[in-house]
Amino acid sequence: VDLSFAPVVDLARGNRAIGERAFAADPQVVSELIQAYLRGMHLAGMAATLKHFPGHGSVAEDTHFDAAIDPRPLDELLAVDLVPFADGIAAGAEAVMMAHVTYPAIDPRPAGYSRIWIEDVLRGELGFRGVVIGDDLGMAAAEEQGSIAARIQAHLHAGCDLLLACSPLIVDEALAASAAAAPC
Repeated sequence: VDLSFAPVVDLARGNRAIGERAFAADPQVVSELIQAYLRGMHLAGMAATLKHFPGHGSVAEDTHFDAAIDPRPLDELLAVDLVPFADGIAAGAEAVMMAHVTYPAIDPRPAGYSRIWIEDVLRGELGFRGVVIGDDLGMAAAEEQGSIAARIQAHLHAGCDLLLACSPLIVDEALAASAAAAPC
């Protein structure tokens, strides 16, 4: 599989994990740069992953270490954070990686565990037809679902196609749980 987990589509609004990986705070600037980035990747024969859907840049917390909650309503997210994602999807991004951020005005579950975010918004409203990737199962913000097996089931049930187990400490458990996972 030849797939880059780039570009970062999150807005540069002070998130400790995203930091300098974000292009800008202005969604229109990010949108233009994301489209150019995708053109370059596609010209080089590379597939792209937009991350972290629906937007991780507007919360301060680093989901590697803490839970993150974004209280904004869907209409505000659609008008701001989701603009570059929508434009990246229209530009032909092959994959989207989900955020471990919770948006309680939309769903009490983090986005990667949410059928509302994956099926209704990403696939439905934005028309995305590519691969949906859950962010790293070992991140602190992913732990709310319980065990690695429970996290895998929750991601698959929500509509993720591919999951990441980035820490060598959880790989064996993730592989065993994935083999035992019932198809959703």
